[in-house]
Amino acid sequence: MGECLGNMREWSISLETNLVKDVIKKAKTTSRLTSGTKLNIPVRYYTITYLYKDKSKEFIRGWHGIHKNAFYLSDVFLEHVYNNGKWIKDSDTEWPSGNEFNLEDTFVKLGIKSGRYSLKKTNHKKKSKKKRINELYDLYYSEVLHKTIN
Repeated sequence: MGECLGNMREWSISLETNLVKDVIKKAKTTSRLTSGTKLNIPVRYYTITYLYKDKSKEFIRGWHGIHKNAFYLSDVFLEHVYNNGKWIKDSDTEWPSGNEFNLEDTFVKLGIKSGRYSLKKTNHKKKSKKKRINELYDLYYSEVLHKTIN
């Protein structure tokens, strides 16, 4: 069971403390990931992920999270994206060939997540590779701390 609240603003210990309290409360009372079910299972652990902006525009799958109107952690790419940048579908039966990573599918997914694209809009315009490289996005690497609730 889990809950996630992101904060891409300035950091302070009081802001972090309040976010942790809010996440733990929501995990115990509403949990978006389980649609409010299984609330009888106690929350014992939580994870804090600290993000550090990388000045590079060279995306490395599994190392970088990406922000463009919305955010995906680096783990999302390892769990949901092929080596070539295509997002895994439940209907896929084979691992595609090719390892040249293309962020186009990710930009569409981030647009949907941020509300800039509609889920109903299926024909998102493909941009030239040169224009894609110049997209306004930020890369982040992270440090993860695992903690136990006292």
